Order: sequence, then C-alpha cells, then structure tokens
Amino acid sequence: MTKEAFPRHESGLVDFDCYLPYLPDHPDKAPIYVIPSPDSPIVHQHVYFQWNGYRSPGNHEEGIKNPLSKFRSFSYNQILMRRVEEKRAHQDFEDHVGPPPETTVEKSLMDFRHLDFLAAASIGLEMALHPERRHQYFPHVGSPIVSKTVSRLDIADFFDTQREILIDAVGFPEISPQRVITSALKRLSIYFGDARIAKEVDERLANDSQYYPLRMRHKSHFYDISNYMLKKEFEIEMLPDMELGVETTAA
Repeated sequence: MTKEAFPRHESGLVDFDCYLPYLPDHPDKAPIYVIPSPDSPIVHQHVYFQWNGYRSPGNHEEGIKNPLSKFRSFSYNQILMRRVEEKRAHQDFEDHVGPPPETTVEKSLMDFRHLDFLAAASIGLEMALHPERRHQYFPHVGSPIVSKTVSRLDIADFFDTQREILIDAVGFPEISPQRVITSALKRLSIYFGDARIAKEVDERLANDSQYYPLRMRHKSHFYDISNYMLKKEFEIEMLPDMELGVETTAA
C-alpha cells in the first residue's frame, strides 16, 4: 500500500490538520505534560520524527548548536495522542518527514522562542506575586539569591510588561500557522492558570475553534528562562523570596 505524504503549508511546515483524524479525544482531555514511558497509553508524537534528517550537514551536534535538531525537538512540534492512533498514523503516512527550508526553520525557532518567553513571563509573574508556590512547583530547587535592591513588585511589573509584549509578538508570528500558536497558548493558559493568556485564547477560538493537544515542557524549563530574563534585566540570579525568610544561598 502506498503511504500518503504529509501535507505541507507553503512555508514547508507540516500541516498539523493531517493528525486530526487520529485525535478522537477533545484536546482538553490530553495531559499537558507527560514523561515518556513504553507503557504509557499516551505518547508525544514528533511531527518531524526522524533524527537522521535533522542533523545539519557535517554537524553531528544536537540541541542548541544545531537549529534542525532544536526545531525537531521543540515541544510545539509534538502532539500528544493515543499510542494506538500514533501507530495508525505511521501506517498511513510516509516513513520520512524531511525538514522545511532553512529560512522556515529559523523563523519557526523565533516563534517558539516567543512562546517559551511568554510562558516564562507567566510563571515569573506568579512566582514574584506568590513566592511560596516555588516550593510547591520545584521542591528540589535550591533557595534563590535574594535581591537587595529589586522588590518583588518591581519584578512582577517587569514580567507583566513582558507578558503583554510577547502576547503581541505571538499575535503576528514569523511563520508558524495561527492554529499552532493558538494551540500553544491554549495549553500554556491551562498549564499556568494564566487568565490573561486565557483571554487571548478565547478571542482566537471565537474565530477558529480548532486547536491541537501540543506537548508542554516541564514548568522548571520555563522557570529557568524566567530567571535568565531576570538576570538580563536586573542582574540578579533568581526570583527573590525575601518575605519567606529563605536562606540566601544559590540554587
């Protein structure tokens, strides 16, 4: 039996709509974050699923040093689906998914970076306003360095401003389809309980109700980015816990 080619947008990106027949559940029923397990009934399907096609010519590095590898591995290019449906999709579609053009990869990574930083701004704002929650989310993360000059309210204001800037940025993506952006925002709004992002999602879904159950990274990933943002803006290492009386040791 001849297998189908994955449909593409003009940009060369795979059209995620091709997975809709393999997603019988409402996207809200899919877990936000899953740990890969051979026994799990839910898997995160890499839309661009072959490692060998995502190594730059002559470059065997992975991750941040290889844009193709990074593009393939981003959670916004992964769909959560039933294991049995993933197997059915592999039976129906081609065995190799070639990468999109280099310029498309570069623009996609910029869109994904905006989404990651938006999520980081959301959790950074929450940690600034509710520092006690850090111990609930990240019980194994050490105590932060305390800022002597920057208050939690200053930090909250910074992240609130960044959140608005980034919401505007993802509203006009470099190249990612709007449904992918909406899907990421929907998942992030649920993950972080962020009412501001949820408001943006509601407005988007009023125009197009379709979205995909994208996989999200662990919250610690976005927490690390929020601390990078803090260091860059205020030259402090981590979110302050001044009101909690936490020891001022580095994580």
